[in-house]
Amino acid sequence: IIRTGCRLDEINLMMNTGKLTDNLIELRNVSKEFRLAADRSFTALDSIDLKLPANQLIAVLGKSGSGKSTLLNLVGGLD
Repeated sequence: IIRTGCRLDEINLMMNTGKLTDNLIELRNVSKEFRLAADRSFTALDSIDLKLPANQLIAVLGKSGSGKSTLLNLVGGLD
């Protein structure tokens, strides 16, 4: 999937069937860049790898502006 300012090399979202992966969600090399002006940009996510196993409760923690909402919006298909 290629979008302007967003690079998602591979996102696998699948139910845990045990056939392809043990992870409910798997992100590989996910990046997101926001264009601030014609010559300026801000990288919110830079080459993120993440594996979330099925049947697990997780929390996303970090300081303000660290990319938590950006990551969740990409995983949820909102961005």
